[in-house]
Amino acid sequence: MNGTLLNANEVRGTACGGAYGRVTRRLTDMETLFHGLFRSETASEMDHYAYSALMGGGKRLRPILLCLASGFGDAPDEKVSELMAVLEMIHTASLVHDDIVDDSAKRRDKPTLHALKGGHYAAQNGYYIIAAAINILKNHRESGVYEVLASVPMEMSLGELHQLRVEYNLTLQTPQDYLTRIERKTARLIEASCLAGARAAGLDRKQEEALSAYGRSLGSFFQLRDDLLDYEGALGDGKPLFQDINRGIYTLPLLYAQAAASDLVHARLLRKREKSDADLLAILEWVRESGGVAYTRDYMERYADLALAALAALPPAGEREALREIVLCLH
Repeated sequence: MNGTLLNANEVRGTACGGAYGRVTRRLTDMETLFHGLFRSETASEMDHYAYSALMGGGKRLRPILLCLASGFGDAPDEKVSELMAVLEMIHTASLVHDDIVDDSAKRRDKPTLHALKGGHYAAQNGYYIIAAAINILKNHRESGVYEVLASVPMEMSLGELHQLRVEYNLTLQTPQDYLTRIERKTARLIEASCLAGARAAGLDRKQEEALSAYGRSLGSFFQLRDDLLDYEGALGDGKPLFQDINRGIYTLPLLYAQAAASDLVHARLLRKREKSDADLLAILEWVRESGGVAYTRDYMERYADLALAALAALPPAGEREALREIVLCLH
């Protein structure tokens, strides 16, 4: 768990120490479950690489959110750990898929499955992880948890398919289209993490709605933050700079610049399938000078405020303080 969000100093508030202690125990249980699934003698030939992908670090944001949401009620520990595992498996399988599509050599400073074994082998690992997640999820049909999580991979795939359809198209890629895309690709899974935790704990409708609103806003905030990396010179999670621009995927900073300061020179640059370093630097400066970065930061603030406001409907508890601190830590 070396890379989890819980290890960040920013989320070590004393008011939520008990909640984090519970999350840490459940994360340990989740990783024990992974070991049993992917390192057993009966596991497939793919087990070593699937296991490495799941144990490769990351913030563990989604299972942490599910565990915290379930802490407002009384859900059995084993149930919570299994649902946390399902979320992390769905997320990991999506990353394996993204690495194939993006032809990424590294993730979190480690070689990707795609780079190590090729696209076909990586794809089979992704299928195996999703199949294992579904196998666990079928045991959680009660309380509406199954319905919450089972539809998420489909929504994420539809978001990816839409993104592929609009690549390099400056007419179809608009700020509103972008916000819809990130809701499907990122925010939906984070929202589902919170809602599944609420359902597992048997919370009332008001609390479910509050946790859903929190997760939905946090998810959009999280993706906006990630999409600023190209324009702020940060490498983040091992993501290559300008990767989205090179693929013809235009995020909010650029789309705002296009709407605010559209010109034919930059429109031609954006449509080029092969962009030189000079092209990319010209686009970067144009987006910054046009206010795209500042506009995106303002949008991030809106989503952060919405996430924090949603917490007001939840009872005062260490879990609520922990959810608040997660927003501040990611800020």
